[in-house]
Amino acid sequence: RQMCIRDSIWIQLRFLNGYLYARIGMREKFLNLTDDTRSHLIKSLMNQKILFQDTETVICTETDTPGITKADDILIQTNASIISAGTELSIWAGLESWAPLPTTPGYGSVGTVLEVGEAVDSVVPGDLIYTHGPHQKIALAKNCAQKVPESLDPQVAVFTRMAAVSITSVLGSN
Repeated sequence: RQMCIRDSIWIQLRFLNGYLYARIGMREKFLNLTDDTRSHLIKSLMNQKILFQDTETVICTETDTPGITKADDILIQTNASIISAGTELSIWAGLESWAPLPTTPGYGSVGTVLEVGEAVDSVVPGDLIYTHGPHQKIALAKNCAQKVPESLDPQVAVFTRMAAVSITSVLGSN
């Protein structure tokens, strides 16, 4: 289903493998939408996340779409996220006291910026960024927000997280 929002702005909604995807057309035009219109469009998107319910159950479930509440918040639509076999499997096994179950895991993600808080000037809606985010379709960026070059595939860029872990271990060995 495709609908015109304003001028030549359009949103295309489609189901694929049981998920609802929204694609916003004309990126330049999307950037020119009023904050209220952009916020309304974001809130109308169905949001889903991975949830470790207990040590035997992992589900994909609907969740509320977060909003900008702090001046330095960055809201993204996730394009790719990476799984840490060590950390996240330890969480699922119930071995990490800092992440009690149930919990939404997440290690690193790449996403398209949807909205930014008033203090954010390093990225704008439409930018592709790398962050430490949850396995969630629409989420707030955590800890960092690094622009990803347009020529770099998000499924490759997300491996930045694993490279950072490797470098941290080398630096910590001194």
